[in-house]
Amino acid sequence: ILLPLAMTSTRRSIKRLGRNWQRLHRWVYLALILAVLHFIWLVKADLREPLIYAGVAALVLAWRIPILLGRRPPNYATLRRGGKNGTASKRTSSSTQGPRPTP
Repeated sequence: ILLPLAMTSTRRSIKRLGRNWQRLHRWVYLALILAVLHFIWLVKADLREPLIYAGVAALVLAWRIPILLGRRPPNYATLRRGGKNGTASKRTSSSTQGPRPTP
């Protein structure tokens, strides 16, 4: 599964495949799931470590679900600007307004 992904990770391949490149590279999620299953099947006695890997993989996949559905999760820059879609909030910070007079 990973060999076709590695072979098509060049700029030339991305350009040539267009939208199909993204479809092909979604196979990496299947590779992640299969790698975790393989690790769980490999370990016979103590399943703590494979289950930790499975938990991390589940977190990564949960983070990526909105992207797969066509929605983008908020990133750090968007959160700092205070807007959902990257626009600044209506309320500006006091540092941009200058000192406030004391009542």
